[in-house]
Amino acid sequence: MSKKILKIKFYKYHGNGNDFIMIDNLNGTCDELSKTDVKLLCDRNFGIGSDGLILICKSENLDFEMKFFNPDASSSFCGNGARCAVAFAQFLGINNQKFKFSAFDGTHEAFLSDKKVTISIQDVQEVKEINGDVFVLNTGSPHYISYDSSLLDDFVEQARKIRHSASFLPEGINVNVVSEIDKKTLKIKTFERGVENETLACGTGIVASALSYLYKNNIHGNSSIHVISAGGELLVQTDYSKNKGFENIYLTGNAELIFEGVFDV
Repeated sequence: MSKKILKIKFYKYHGNGNDFIMIDNLNGTCDELSKTDVKLLCDRNFGIGSDGLILICKSENLDFEMKFFNPDASSSFCGNGARCAVAFAQFLGINNQKFKFSAFDGTHEAFLSDKKVTISIQDVQEVKEINGDVFVLNTGSPHYISYDSSLLDDFVEQARKIRHSASFLPEGINVNVVSEIDKKTLKIKTFERGVENETLACGTGIVASALSYLYKNNIHGNSSIHVISAGGELLVQTDYSKNKGFENIYLTGNAELIFEGVFDV
């Protein structure tokens, strides 16, 4: 018997060039979407093409559940994906301006103002300093932050070696190179695991870069850091103290619909 073909409506969103396939799964239609399906849909040559796929699912106690898949079908939290998910949830009429939703790493809050979406990030208590220029921390996904500009030479190849290095096996790690433009502005380049390439932006990497900068420079209290990636600028806000670490972390930026369509599975 031949497999039944389902026609699935999708929407393509991006947050600072970080692009995602968004699917309304409130009725559970795509619960059985396979890893093979996810990989094909995210493929830029044979599928729709994206940095990830997101299902908006029903939640009993919150506005929605966000299920995120990398192009290799692995799961993690995705900051820009979460911002796009909130914009999509508003489009679906789930709520208007304020949201609470669950994701891979727990519950998040979000709100919209004009075209900008702000999401909360889980508190970060630990920043591991490898040396004065390299830091490792988890902002919903693990990140290697380096202030060594020599990594920009043949960036993808050098980042891939770090991502697969023995120190970070078996899960691997996202790799970021950060530079200071001024005391309130950073520039970042990111290699994302799961995508296995450089991306135009990475929300959790941008948050990790801002937190590492505050930690590195011993800057306490409330801070707002602008971080510029190849895809544009995002704002990170947080409170930092040595006793409590990083609290009240928020990520803000645009999230926009690009196009919509239908695919068969």
